[in-house]
Amino acid sequence: MRAFLLGAVFLCMCPLPAEATVYEFGPDGAILSHEAYDYRSARGAGQSEILQPSLIPAVPFKASVSSGYEHFIRKAATDYGLSADLIRAVIRVESAGKYDALSPKGAQGLMQLMPTTARQYGVTNPFDPAQNIYGGSKYLSYLLNRYNGDTKLALAAYNAGEGTVDRYKGIPPYPETIQYVRKVERALK
Repeated sequence: MRAFLLGAVFLCMCPLPAEATVYEFGPDGAILSHEAYDYRSARGAGQSEILQPSLIPAVPFKASVSSGYEHFIRKAATDYGLSADLIRAVIRVESAGKYDALSPKGAQGLMQLMPTTARQYGVTNPFDPAQNIYGGSKYLSYLLNRYNGDTKLALAAYNAGEGTVDRYKGIPPYPETIQYVRKVERALK
């Protein structure tokens, strides 16, 4: 029994191979991922292994909501005549930059598109950052045109629906929608 306990204690003291995922920014602002193994790894003392970099859609958004998606945001802004800052602000408020965000009401992805809206704007995978940003931006551009460039009304419609904004002939008196418009406006500053 004593030998068994000593053996168990010895095994607990032995270092196990350590693995980690290392994230870094690429030259275009994309997030790159590398799998790294420490020097004690079973792959050989003193060696490390780095797998091929891959684009990681989930980005921690602290200072900038767009860090991993900036190229998609800029292209969507250009293609749909929007301010890149507006797209960033909507992403920040809608999902805090989480590509896999899912609301209790069923809104999906970075710009929180409802499934019917996503389909209407050609989004087949709402959790794909590029598709979500392009689809959400196209919808936002449509809303801005519909409401003659009135950002507040377009944002209210983005949040509560066009029919609701039309029915109230302005921002609906819903606390959630009023707060949403204010949050996006603050995120723009």
